[in-house]
Amino acid sequence: MSPVRLRNTCPSRLAGGCAEHRGPAGQRGIAVARYLDALAAGGADPLPSWDEAWLSYRRHMLHGLLWFLCPTQMQPLEIISANVQRFGAAASDHRVDRLF
Repeated sequence: MSPVRLRNTCPSRLAGGCAEHRGPAGQRGIAVARYLDALAAGGADPLPSWDEAWLSYRRHMLHGLLWFLCPTQMQPLEIISANVQRFGAAASDHRVDRLF
């Protein structure tokens, strides 16, 4: 099976869109269930395993760290800073440095 890549909406909403910090345990079930449901609804066959989907979700945390590159002409500094902090915490919690 080819590597599974999560669309940025699921990790972004869970890791970057929550002001309160959930941590990996609070996201695992929600993220994987939503992702697998969306794949199934879209007709994906075969579906990735639960572990493959969770690994892809964790790897995707790096995408959110790219907020630090966003120019302030596109988003206010407060938004950029909040997202970098949220995704930084998520990347650290999910130990993405050990996934590549």
